[in-house]
Amino acid sequence: MLFSIAFMLFNMGLTSYIIGNITNLVVRETSNTFKMRDMVQRVSEFGSMNQLPEAMREQMLASVQLRFRTEEQLQQEVLSELPKAVRSGVMKHLFKSAVESCYLFQGVSDSLIVQLVSKMKAKFFPPKANVILENETSTDCYIIISGEVEALTTLADGTEKHVKRIGPRGMAGEIGVMFSIPQPFTIQSRRLTHVVRISHTHLL
Repeated sequence: MLFSIAFMLFNMGLTSYIIGNITNLVVRETSNTFKMRDMVQRVSEFGSMNQLPEAMREQMLASVQLRFRTEEQLQQEVLSELPKAVRSGVMKHLFKSAVESCYLFQGVSDSLIVQLVSKMKAKFFPPKANVILENETSTDCYIIISGEVEALTTLADGTEKHVKRIGPRGMAGEIGVMFSIPQPFTIQSRRLTHVVRISHTHLL
């Protein structure tokens, strides 16, 4: 009888633990889903209220949806909680090889690369999202970690002309940043693109 009682209590405890964990997972997933739906609805209402163009609304919605889909992959929130030395070590491990492969930093001293990498910020862009706008003030340049972007220029008649594609370990926006001029091209992602951002101030 004692064995049976102990066995039943153990089974009840184990069952409660399993059911509790499953419930937590379901509630968390449902909460994230409701949060995403609420944000998408607010963005849609904002676009309608301000009569934004359809293409601009699609970009906004894609960016919001991407934010929720890639939450686990975004390093910045996690890294911001770490001590500076640990954060620099993690950033060096993740992005140092990509930075060294860029044409702008080939042959640059290792210490300078490490200083640059420690201040970089990672970001994802959905397909067809504008990373940089032509003629905007140059504040950041980007290194492509994965994915692909294209450079576009606006012709006199208002149409956009393809200039070039930039793949992994390429750079975008560095011309405007280096020469302190408005960005000469619009940079648009062709598919889901992971980049790291270098601020104008930090690069200089």
